[in-house]
Amino acid sequence: MIQSVGKMFLILILNLIIFICGEIPQINSQSINNTDNNLFNTPTKNRTPMHKILFTQRGYIQFLRWQLPVPEINEFTFCLWIKSTNLTYPHSIFSYSKNEKDRLVRAWIASNGQSIHLEINNIEIFNQPTSIQVNQWYHICQSWDNERGRYGLWIDGQNILDDYAPQMAGHVIQNDGDIVLGQEYTDFDKGLEEGIEGAALGFNLLLASSFDSTRNSFEQNNQLINNEPMTFMSGIDLPEFIPRHITKSIGPALFPQTYPLSYRYARKSLPSSRGGIKSVSKDDVDLIKIRNKRQTPIVSMLNLNINSRDKFNYSIPLGLRLIEMGFYHCEIGRGSPFIGGKRLLISWTRTPVKIFGGAILKNTNNKCGVFN
Repeated sequence: MIQSVGKMFLILILNLIIFICGEIPQINSQSINNTDNNLFNTPTKNRTPMHKILFTQRGYIQFLRWQLPVPEINEFTFCLWIKSTNLTYPHSIFSYSKNEKDRLVRAWIASNGQSIHLEINNIEIFNQPTSIQVNQWYHICQSWDNERGRYGLWIDGQNILDDYAPQMAGHVIQNDGDIVLGQEYTDFDKGLEEGIEGAALGFNLLLASSFDSTRNSFEQNNQLINNEPMTFMSGIDLPEFIPRHITKSIGPALFPQTYPLSYRYARKSLPSSRGGIKSVSKDDVDLIKIRNKRQTPIVSMLNLNINSRDKFNYSIPLGLRLIEMGFYHCEIGRGSPFIGGKRLLISWTRTPVKIFGGAILKNTNNKCGVFN
């Protein structure tokens, strides 16, 4: 009798709880797994979309212009995703000029996609043969440092070119110029021929090179000597705990040793026989049509001691981080990774920009190299 009364009392209490709180959900291992997966994979429909810019160069000269104070430049790395629909004319992928006449930095893809160029102060830094095709996305990065005049070119995560221009050692690029994407800002009198026809996404300009340098080592050593917190992706202090869902997004950007095998090519030049530093024959040009299979390994932080500094590699140059993150993890920051702090002079998503000539800003997905 006492037991039956006890059972009735428990049932009454349970019904009261259900009445007050609502239906009790059925919890099983499947629902737990689904909840855990949701931490990693936010539904696409809830994500803020990425944006690409569409250029036609029809009717009006179309370009993007960033109006901001530009300091003197001793080193830089810039990256962008680009897809051409017409390579009849050269495509300007970075123009930095002053007074609409003085060319300070100029980078472009030559007509028919046959080469990629960089000029600084009207001096040719490199002219690298390539085989850029229409209607294909490419991730293109260039880097330069005035410490020894070193420069480099990366296409789709691979280091195509790494060399020195001794005559540019010590050269300082002037401040307070105009930064433009899509047109050569000093060539308006030439009409509409030179300019991007197609789409671009993820243009970021970082005032740091992709190479090891004494200035970068000095900055890092000062942080260690003064026991200051290191800034991974420089500009974001590493917190005491990083949630798993953030870790998955960042992944190899924080822990380069976990990169897939293919990442190593981002840090090595191709042999000269395959289009590397010295020369490229016409027969070798096709080898520069790079199409890596992207891999995004997950880094587990569950058992990681954040205070163990020896677990991290501090020596990766900022510019190289921009290159690798932009190619392997283009979705971070919707095309603009959170690195460099103030040294990230232009962020694709966070720096105000003016659109000229009727170029169209359009939503796109975050699948790297697809961007439908």
